[in-house]
Amino acid sequence: MGTLALACKLAGLPDLLILFLGGLAVFLHSRRTEFRQHAWFLGSAPSAEIFAVFFKIGAVLFGSGYTLLIYLKDDLVHRLG
Repeated sequence: MGTLALACKLAGLPDLLILFLGGLAVFLHSRRTEFRQHAWFLGSAPSAEIFAVFFKIGAVLFGSGYTLLIYLKDDLVHRLG
């Protein structure tokens, strides 16, 4: 996947498009492989809460790792345990 992403970057594709296409390719590939057997936790309520935490972090993170650490500590450690 990394080699393919590098080739796309060298071809001049935008970064967001490369990320989207890479994620889509991994998702589609994982549906056909054994990962699907081990992904039983993806549909559970805790995984939805964890997704929401990381979505919030991604929405407000403006390049500072310190913001990430604060959210991780407060939301994942203290609130979700």
